[in-house]
Parts: sequence; C-alpha cells; structure tokens
Amino acid sequence: MFEKLQNELLPEVERIAYGPGESLGYAHFCHGVVLRILKRFNEAEAAFLKSNELNPGCVNTLREIVLCMG
Repeated sequence: MFEKLQNELLPEVERIAYGPGESLGYAHFCHGVVLRILKRFNEAEAAFLKSNELNPGCVNTLREIVLCMG
C-alpha cells in the first residue's frame, strides 16, 4: 500500500498541488495527508502550513500540523 501511495498517488497529488490546484488549500491539505501517511513529517507539515495559509483556521488542517509536529 505504501509503495502505491509513493509511486502513484503522491506524484499525482504533487502535480495538482503545484499546478492547477496551487491556490487551493485543499490540494495542499491532500498533499500533506499523503506525505504524513508516508511518514515524511517535515514535508507534510510544510504542505499543511501552505494549506492553512490559503484557507486559514481550518480545524482539520491545524490538527494535522500538530500531528506532524508531535
């Protein structure tokens, strides 16, 4: 499952987050979730911070930031 996330889903989520969804907080949130599941916590935290910048105060995003920091 992790291999499929790493090799298939992550590249697609990155394409969206840094392409057509660049200004959408949800695109960066999804990118962060995939990175967190892959235990890439520093990168996930950066994605969640970008999501929070674009869509401030979303409880789910703030919770994910705390999970990454923990």
